[in-house]
Amino acid sequence: SSFCASDWRRRRRVLGIRSVFLAAIPPRLYYSAVGTGSGKEATMEAGIERLTALAFIILGLSHAAAPRTWIRFFLDMRAKGDIAGILNAFVHLPLGLLILAFHPVWSGSGLLVTLIGCGLTLKGTLYFLRPSLASWSMARVSEEKAWHFQVAGAASIAVGVFIGWMALN
Repeated sequence: SSFCASDWRRRRRVLGIRSVFLAAIPPRLYYSAVGTGSGKEATMEAGIERLTALAFIILGLSHAAAPRTWIRFFLDMRAKGDIAGILNAFVHLPLGLLILAFHPVWSGSGLLVTLIGCGLTLKGTLYFLRPSLASWSMARVSEEKAWHFQVAGAASIAVGVFIGWMALN
């Protein structure tokens, strides 16, 4: 759909925006944020999808750009023994619980985000109950396998972009 100057004026009037910068929010993002017009309505599910997309994209970029730093991070965690499992659980469980609590979508494309929430919650729960399980995955981390982090980063970016596209359409 086309976008005209009257839409800019309406948006500024509705939001009481005087700033040209704030009024320049792209229409699709604006409408999805306020829940009017075209685009996906502003629902808790859409917000959780955006949060998940951003988390996957940011972590994916980090894995792709700084794989050796991630290797050092996991080697330092692995050196902590069973405590590494608890620390790893603290990383996975919060996002998983947030998704499960506020994204009860069990059909269509939204199912992917819900399944990610289930996986993160399961992983976090298992690591809290059996911290030694984390040592199995951390045992595979080595300097020679830095490219594994880059591949995982690329996959994470792809999943994040897909979820972000899904959240905005």
